[in-house]
Amino acid sequence: MFFDAASKNIGDILAILESDFEMGEDNLWRIKAERQIGNFIPPRLRIQYYVIGYLRKVGKANLDDIVTNIFPKLTNGHRPTRADIADVLNEIAVSHDGKNWELRDPSTLAVQGVLQTFISEKEPEYTAEIPESTKHNQQIYRLAIMCQKAGLVPYIGKKERHDPMLAALKPLTYLNVEADPTQRRRIEGIDIIWAGTDATPIWAFEIEESTSVLSALERFVALLSAVPELGKSRQLTIVAPKARRRKVYQELTSSSYIGHPQYLENKINYMFYDDLQVIFNKHSARRTIHLEDFHHACHLPPPADEFKPKKLF
Repeated sequence: MFFDAASKNIGDILAILESDFEMGEDNLWRIKAERQIGNFIPPRLRIQYYVIGYLRKVGKANLDDIVTNIFPKLTNGHRPTRADIADVLNEIAVSHDGKNWELRDPSTLAVQGVLQTFISEKEPEYTAEIPESTKHNQQIYRLAIMCQKAGLVPYIGKKERHDPMLAALKPLTYLNVEADPTQRRRIEGIDIIWAGTDATPIWAFEIEESTSVLSALERFVALLSAVPELGKSRQLTIVAPKARRRKVYQELTSSSYIGHPQYLENKINYMFYDDLQVIFNKHSARRTIHLEDFHHACHLPPPADEFKPKKLF
C-alpha cells in the first residue's frame, strides 16, 4: 500500500515537472523556453508579497526604492506597472511624511486578509525568558529571535549552532557569499548573521564575552570582502558585557584594522549586553522589529585618541 501511494505521488510530481520543465542531457530539469513559472499566482498577491518582504526588512522606504528593489522579482510572468505597485502600497502601507512608506500594523493587515500565509495570526510569541545556556549563547538566542521578528533568517556559527537551544531555532547552515576558502571559514565562524531568505547576509554580530575582540574584527573584514555594503550601513556589530568596555574601546580605536587602509571604525558599531536586553525586552512580545530600531540601540566607536596614554609632562 505504501509503495502504491509513493508511486502515485511520484507520478503526480513528474506530471507537474513535465508540464513546465524539460530534462537536459545532464539529467537536470530546466524551465521550458516558452514557459513562465508563477503565472498561477494572482499579480496583486505577488506584488503584496514582495512589498511586504522588502518593507519588513528595511522598515521604511520611498516609492522609488520600493519599485527598484522589487520590480526585478516581478518580471517573470505578468509585468506590473509603477501604478500597480503604488496601488498595492496604498493598501498595505502608510506614509506619515508623504514620502516614505512603512507597513501598517500586522493586526490591521490580518483583518484585511492580506497574505495570511506571509503574516500569520498564529505567529509564535516569545517572552523575555531565555532558555538555560551560556551567557554567550543566550545573547545569540536573543539576536536570533530579533532576526526572525525583522523578517530575516538567522545564520548561527558552526560551533554555536550545536547548542540545543540554538539548534531548535532551525538556523541557516550556509550563506550566499562568494569568498575564497580561508575567508569563508572566517565568515562561517561569525556568531550570528541576519540573512535574507536567499541566505545573503544583512547584519552580522560577534559576541565578545571573553575572546579576543581582534578576532571578531578579522571575521568582519572577511565578510566585508564578500559583502562590502554591510560597512556602508554599519550593520556589523560587536556585542559585549560592560565589564569589557575598556578592552572593546581599545580594539575599536587602536587595532590594526582601525585607520588606513581598512577604516573599520567607519563601518562597525557596538552594543553592550544591557542594550541588547533592553531592546529584546521591548520587542519580545511584538510581532515585528525594524532594522532602524536596532540601529538606535547601537553605539559608534569612540574617537581614536580618547584612550591613548596621557603624557605625564
